[in-house]
Amino acid sequence: MADLVHKESDAAWFVRKMAVIRSNPVKEILAFTVPKTVPTAVIVGLEANGLAVARSLAQLHVPSIALAQPGSNTAWDFDACTVVPGSDWCADALIDDLIAIGKSMQKKATLLITDEQTVPWVSEAREELGQYFEIALPHRRIVDMFLSKTRFLKLAIREGWPIPETWMISGKDDLLAHYAEYLYPCIIKPQVKSDAFRREAPQQSFKVANQRELLHAYDLIAQWEKEVVIQEWIEGTEEKIGFCLGYSDRESVPRAMFAGRKLIQRPVGLGGSAISEPAAPEWAEQMTRLTREIWAKVGYSGLGSVEFRLRMNSNKPLIMQPTVGFTDIQSELAALNGINIPAIAYCDLAGLPTPDAPPSHGAVRLMSRPSQQQGAPNTIRERVLSVRNSFVEKLTGNRPKRKAVTLTTH
Repeated sequence: MADLVHKESDAAWFVRKMAVIRSNPVKEILAFTVPKTVPTAVIVGLEANGLAVARSLAQLHVPSIALAQPGSNTAWDFDACTVVPGSDWCADALIDDLIAIGKSMQKKATLLITDEQTVPWVSEAREELGQYFEIALPHRRIVDMFLSKTRFLKLAIREGWPIPETWMISGKDDLLAHYAEYLYPCIIKPQVKSDAFRREAPQQSFKVANQRELLHAYDLIAQWEKEVVIQEWIEGTEEKIGFCLGYSDRESVPRAMFAGRKLIQRPVGLGGSAISEPAAPEWAEQMTRLTREIWAKVGYSGLGSVEFRLRMNSNKPLIMQPTVGFTDIQSELAALNGINIPAIAYCDLAGLPTPDAPPSHGAVRLMSRPSQQQGAPNTIRERVLSVRNSFVEKLTGNRPKRKAVTLTTH
C-alpha cells in the first residue's frame, strides 16, 4: 500500500483517500500511509484553538507540527500533532522558530495561525516566511484595519453596515467630553490590544452600568491603552451571540463559510464560548451574507470570522467585531458539522483537492470544557461533544498521549 501511494501524485492520492474516508471514516483512515510528498501543516499556537485545528487536520490524517507557546499545557497531551515548544513568545523569537522549522522541511509547509497575538508578527515577516511556508493573509493594510477596532468601525459606518451605537475615544479628556451621550449599560475596550494588555489586563473588555463604573474601567484600561471604543450593550441572552467563520483563498474567493451561535459563555456575557451550536437557517443566511459583503469589500484572503449580536425583538444581526488571519475556537464546531475549515485551508494552500463534506448525521453542539455541562439545560447537554477528549476518542479510538520535540536552531 505504501509503495502504491508514493507512486501517485499528491492530488490523485488525496482523491482516493477521500473516497476511502467517506466509505469508512474511522477504520480505514488510520490504515492509510501518508505520502512523503504531502506538505506538513505548521500550526502557530497550541492552546484550545490550536488543538482544535490539529484535530480537524487529523480527520484527513494530515501531518502537522504545532509551534506552541512556551510552558506545557493540557493541549500538549493529545496525539493530534507533533509539539515544538517555542523559544519565547514574542515577534523575533516566533519568526526565528518558524524559519528553523521551515528549513527542516523538504518542501514548503502550510502555515495556519491560531493565536491572534501572532497575526501582526507573521504579517510583517510574510516575505521572509514565504520562502518556507504557503501563507494566506490579507494585505497588510487589511490586517492592520481588522486589528484596529477604530479603523474597522469607520469602514463599517462608511459602508452602512449594522453596528451598535459607538464612540471612539482618544483619551480621558475625550471620554469626559462625551459623558452625557453614552447609553448604559455599555462596553468599553481598547481600540488596539497591545501585547502588554493581552498579557496583563484582567479581561479583554468591560461591561459598565453607569458613569462611575465607566471611569473606573477606563482608568484600568489606560494603564496599557489610552484609546478606547465604547459601544452600547445589546440586550439579550448569550444565545443571541452569533458568528460566521470562513476561509478565502489568495484570490479572495470564499472556499468555506460556517455560521453558528453561542449558548453559554464563560465569563457570562463577555467571555469565550463554552457551548455553541450551528445557527438557525434564518440567522445563518444573514450573518453569512454580511461576512461575504465585508470580505468582498476589502478583498479578504485567509482565515477569519465576524462576531454578531442579534437584537432581541428583530433578530437583526449587529457586527461586533471581525477577526483576521487566524482560526476561531469554534472552527472545531464547524468541522464536527461537516465544514472542516482548517482542512479546506490546508488543501488550498497545499494545492490539493478540496475535501468533500462527510455525510450529515444531524447538528452537533460543542462544549469547550466538560465542567461547562454542569447546570446546562438538558436540551443543551444532548449530543454535546467535549473538546478535551470525546472528539479524539470518537475519531481515532486512541487515548491521548504526549508527543513533543525540541526545536534546535543553527
